[in-house]
Amino acid sequence: MVARTLIFRRALSREDAGTSNPINQKINPRHKTNIDEKTINLLKLTSTLLYHLKALLPRINIIHYLEMENFELFSEKEIKDEIIRFSKVLYEKGLITALGGNISARLPRAGEFWITPSQVFKGALKAEDLVKLTLDGEIVEGLLKPSIEWPMHAAVYRVRPDVNAIVHAHNPMVLGLTLAGKKLKTTITDEAVILLRRVEEVEFKFPGTSYLAEAVASVASKGVRAIILKNHGVLGLGTNLLEAEAIVELLEAIATIEFVCYTLGAEPSEVPPEEIEVAKKYWGI
Repeated sequence: MVARTLIFRRALSREDAGTSNPINQKINPRHKTNIDEKTINLLKLTSTLLYHLKALLPRINIIHYLEMENFELFSEKEIKDEIIRFSKVLYEKGLITALGGNISARLPRAGEFWITPSQVFKGALKAEDLVKLTLDGEIVEGLLKPSIEWPMHAAVYRVRPDVNAIVHAHNPMVLGLTLAGKKLKTTITDEAVILLRRVEEVEFKFPGTSYLAEAVASVASKGVRAIILKNHGVLGLGTNLLEAEAIVELLEAIATIEFVCYTLGAEPSEVPPEEIEVAKKYWGI
């Protein structure tokens, strides 16, 4: 996962990052050492905190600080590997089709991004299939034709510096409910309240056109994470691919729950408003 790795390469390049640094030594409390038990416990606590920090990375605003300090969060190779992995996952879950749907990602705030190719089977992509573009659509790397939806991806990256990954899928349950005139509720589970927050819709514009790109950018500029494209599909916007994919997957889960409720003749019940207020305060949403 893109979010799972936090590599401080600059720190590792320092002269004091050698074996003389106690943190780089293997510590075994059973062996005789000059480090007392209190220090060992402190190091263990630090290790635990760093582990959880990696999981919290998408939720905290430290990317700008790390960029200023010249730290590298992850490489372009990792981005490409993740695009390929999530393409396969989404295909296997039935959220994208053999040739439909597209995924893109970039380094934080970069003016270039990687995107899946056009008319290539999404369930078995390879690194050499991906295409790197500028925000103006100029091909930087890659031999294949980029997805025709690249203008939509580029438009989002222009208006949302916090977004580094976009997943465009064709969720059948979400589209089915939308086409039936049902508005997706984002307050029927705690996960939806926290992760989705709110969902915006965009009227149908033909895929690949500047009209669609402009309409999506207008909605994305409001800060939303999930967008439904009527008669078309959905968009998940994230600080990384894991978050973007999770949003798309959660949209389908929520739609499925609502479909079951409607099938049984019931209106989906929602999380109580007072509990939503608690979540807003607790999670800062």
